[in-house]
Amino acid sequence: MRSPVLKCALLSALIVAGSATAQNVQVSPNPSSYPTLKAAFDAINAGAHAGTVQIEILEDTVENTTAVLNASGVGAASYASVTMVPVGARTVAGNPGNGQPMVDLNGADNVTINGINHDGNTLTFSNFSQSHTVGTSTIRLRGDIRTANLSNLRIFSDATVPMGAAGGALVISDTLGEGVDSVLIDGNLIGSSQNDSTLTQGFFCTGATDSVAAGNAALTVSRNRFANIFSSDADSAAIQIGNGCHGLAITDNEIYQSRIQHFGSPRIAPTHFGIRIHATSVAAAPNPIYLLRNTIGGSGPNSSADMRLVDGNGKFVGIFIDSGPDQLTESRDNLVGRIQRLNADSSGVGVAAPFAGLLVTRSYHGSFNDRFGPFVFETNWAGAADVVGMGLYGSGDLLAFNPWLYDIKSRSPSGQTQLRLYGIQCVQAPGALSELNLSFARVGGLLSDSLVVESTSPLGGQVSGVYSECARSLVTNSTIAGLVAPGEAGDGAVSAVLGLYVRNQANGLANIRNNQVSHLRSSSLSGSATVQGIMVDNSATASINSVSLNAIYGLQADAPNAMLQGLRIKSSSSTLVYGNSVKLGENWDGSPIRAGMAMGGIRLEGTGTASVLHNSVLLTGEGVTGSEATRAIELLAPTQALMQNNVIANQRSNDTGTGQHVAVWFVDGYSNQHDYNLYDASGVGGVLIRSSNGTVNQDFNDLASWQSLVGGGTHNLSDEPGFMLNNVLHLRADSVARNIALTPIGLSGLDAFDIDNDPRPGTDGLADLGADEHVPGVEPGSLSVSRSSIDFGTVITGEYSPVQSLVLANDAPAIAEGITVQYDIDFQNGITFGDGTTCSPGSSLAPGDSCVIGLVMQSETAAPVQSSLRISSSRGETAFVSLTGEVVAPTLRAGIESPLFARVFSTVAASLQLENLGVPDYWQIDAINNLSTPFSLIGNGTCGPLPVQLGPMQGCTLDLQFAPNTAGSANSFAFVRGRAGFYGGLPWVSPVIIQAVGTTNTLGALPTVLNFGNVEVGASAEPLTAYLGNGDLAARSVAVVTPVQAPFFEAAGTTCAASPGVSVAAHASCVQRVGFSPIGPGVFEQTLTVQSSDGDAMTVLLRGTGVPAGVLHADGFE
Repeated sequence: MRSPVLKCALLSALIVAGSATAQNVQVSPNPSSYPTLKAAFDAINAGAHAGTVQIEILEDTVENTTAVLNASGVGAASYASVTMVPVGARTVAGNPGNGQPMVDLNGADNVTINGINHDGNTLTFSNFSQSHTVGTSTIRLRGDIRTANLSNLRIFSDATVPMGAAGGALVISDTLGEGVDSVLIDGNLIGSSQNDSTLTQGFFCTGATDSVAAGNAALTVSRNRFANIFSSDADSAAIQIGNGCHGLAITDNEIYQSRIQHFGSPRIAPTHFGIRIHATSVAAAPNPIYLLRNTIGGSGPNSSADMRLVDGNGKFVGIFIDSGPDQLTESRDNLVGRIQRLNADSSGVGVAAPFAGLLVTRSYHGSFNDRFGPFVFETNWAGAADVVGMGLYGSGDLLAFNPWLYDIKSRSPSGQTQLRLYGIQCVQAPGALSELNLSFARVGGLLSDSLVVESTSPLGGQVSGVYSECARSLVTNSTIAGLVAPGEAGDGAVSAVLGLYVRNQANGLANIRNNQVSHLRSSSLSGSATVQGIMVDNSATASINSVSLNAIYGLQADAPNAMLQGLRIKSSSSTLVYGNSVKLGENWDGSPIRAGMAMGGIRLEGTGTASVLHNSVLLTGEGVTGSEATRAIELLAPTQALMQNNVIANQRSNDTGTGQHVAVWFVDGYSNQHDYNLYDASGVGGVLIRSSNGTVNQDFNDLASWQSLVGGGTHNLSDEPGFMLNNVLHLRADSVARNIALTPIGLSGLDAFDIDNDPRPGTDGLADLGADEHVPGVEPGSLSVSRSSIDFGTVITGEYSPVQSLVLANDAPAIAEGITVQYDIDFQNGITFGDGTTCSPGSSLAPGDSCVIGLVMQSETAAPVQSSLRISSSRGETAFVSLTGEVVAPTLRAGIESPLFARVFSTVAASLQLENLGVPDYWQIDAINNLSTPFSLIGNGTCGPLPVQLGPMQGCTLDLQFAPNTAGSANSFAFVRGRAGFYGGLPWVSPVIIQAVGTTNTLGALPTVLNFGNVEVGASAEPLTAYLGNGDLAARSVAVVTPVQAPFFEAAGTTCAASPGVSVAAHASCVQRVGFSPIGPGVFEQTLTVQSSDGDAMTVLLRGTGVPAGVLHADGFE
């Protein structure tokens, strides 16, 4: 934390600057200069400057009283717009007192504050107050503001205002009339001015809730960088949206920690939020709040390094949604990842979890293409600790389409913590009717350890891909894979590894359909851990469940006494179990599981009814050495089940083992309603059917004796089913299970299709047993992908690359069956679908058919692009396509060769140079806009009439005139408008900054002060440049008669000289380069005297502040 002494030194340095020259802020029209921004605002409020007002920050200012700009029409204020820009690297800083903003836009419309961030022009606002009084902030917007634009600024604050109250770096609050509307907050750097942040809120918004019109609306918070905001010992949020703010677009922001943040005492448990929406009291029918393409995590813009939060009891939530019942929120294409929470003393479960990517507590939230990971959470605290990728807790609804959760690790090095890791969790409040609607999710990673718990605790640790205790759970077309945990005991909801778990509430509904659950592993080397693929607990009455067309395979455990369970249904009402494929008995690498662990393909229990139809179950593995019994399907009374058209095979076979491997196991009862099934238990130790009363087993190895006992089931078969050796169980053409199913079975709609989306029955009216409907007379289809990699080449930011086509085909011969394809893509990295796409998730391909995925690259961020596309077929085939390219920023050089110098009321001609520096291939210059007095274009120069096109490394000039009517800096901030791109051109705007000085005699300087800011003792600042110019019509000698002295030094690149000086052409300048290397702490200054050959003189002030090493850098960050 910055010491009071050092803070006083910084303020003293700024005060010295203010006293050295009172020309810190220049305002026009009616040009006048002021020592502070407050004085400038006061003059505008008093009507001294009217119409289109331009404010230039020429030097640093100290603002120890709030600078308030009132609305035009209040008092004598009369302006159409106000624009503020810096000249050079400028800081507006101070401490206006408790509860006060430093800059206050009070109903001020059409205000633009632009820090430029180009050619050395930057603008920093910093409020040093550490007050916790509500209202303490750096910039505040309030009143009936209709339009405002704050862009490219550095906004720092040390305010300790409690999170949720009005305070922080940038605040919109205290609305009047119709609130603050149509505000753009874009491209700013927002954070704390200290190394050890005390800031609690980066951006904060609150407003009136009387009506939609009274609230703050149409606010855009985009492309900002929120750096090092998280406080060490208080709740904090980079972005906090409170009541009365709606219709927001929070887009393309980056929230990161560039240094390691150490949290405080374990007794203090702050929670830190990337984005927190806490709009619990809203007007009727507010506009939605959108979160788009934000990145939360990492150590800097586009950095591949992780955010690191260390020690203490602090908790972290990437995105938190807690809004009123009418406030809709939507997140799309966001990334929460590259975060490490290390050496924590944290615990908590559910909504109080110490680490979460997205939490929703009420109302409706839609999540589309959001991505979560990688995370690392490490704690040594005794007790339970949850890590949650996405969570819904309370009374809301969560719709999640195509989320991706990957590379999430939770660990307890000390083994004291009971760890629980949830990819997606839904737990509703008592009495609520919440809904989880999840589709095309990717939870984990195929064939990799992706969601992993590591703990040596006796309690072990659990991991769940999807876990729902909400009234309605709809989980469809999703992939859950790569889950690993060391839990040693328990099953059901507390299984060590649980792919998908649903526990319905009363009057609820579960629809679990078309999901793939695979590659789940218990890493415990001892104990009786359970690995569970899918479980639906329908203990509540009057609920309806459908578990259909899911594929479960690749369940593994490292301990020989573990339990592998594919699909478990616990029902007190009605459940449809249709078309599922369950394959157990192989490790992830395809090798057989020989340990004699317990296995169960499908298990049904409870007091309800179940229709078990067209499922395929295979337990496999030769050379079994243990003694545990296995069962392909198990029915526990009093469950009432209709079991028809299934293929149920237990082909595990003993070597030295003594375990029995049962195809169908009935416990405490059986029924004659089980018919048209195929059973197989052909391995050593196999049992076709077992009936048990809990203590005594009765085994049947032939169907005739069983049929005699039950008085039915005469259409059942006992035979080898003829499965193809794939993860998803398909029948061979010669399978005895073909064309013998009972039809119709009362199914309609989507349940009349098989696991490959083939119709059932076929066109001949016949149907197969099991999950797969084999098209008559054909072999299974085969997926092929035309390319394994795509390189999109190079585009400029915002430009779309040419469409790259990827062909998916069913390469099987004409007599083969169709396949369906699924695919998902990492949209976060700038790849999206383009024209020509004919494939869609779930597309069916007949033999010989193909479809096309068209892909394009487009991003607003200049960076290399690396992504991947995963493609899978209904047969379990998987292919990956790597996607690479590069997005670059266009480079057009526009400006004059060096600053112009001219006497007041004279005229000088110059050339405005335009040059394409090679990126991209094509630039078209259409116009130069916003060129302001005293500059004007007077001719087309070498460019000729506009528009003009420039190829790589080509340039031309336009004729420019400078005619100063006042002395001092006279810069113009104009824009080149045209088109740029590698592929046809994209509308583009490039800034042009023209620097010039009006002089009253021969000499002029730009700037008149070289301010190095804060530099660590023993370090050297980057050299700064002063242009010493000749405003006369003829050449003059210019001499720096005062030598540069330590701790300042003359730097390389200097063209000016001591007496007798150097000859400087008319209206030109020489360059004086100066560096700064402080020898100790404190403020250092030196005045350079400059003389011309005709006797004129002027001065340039050198200033810098030395600070102790490791305390504070020039930009406020380590």
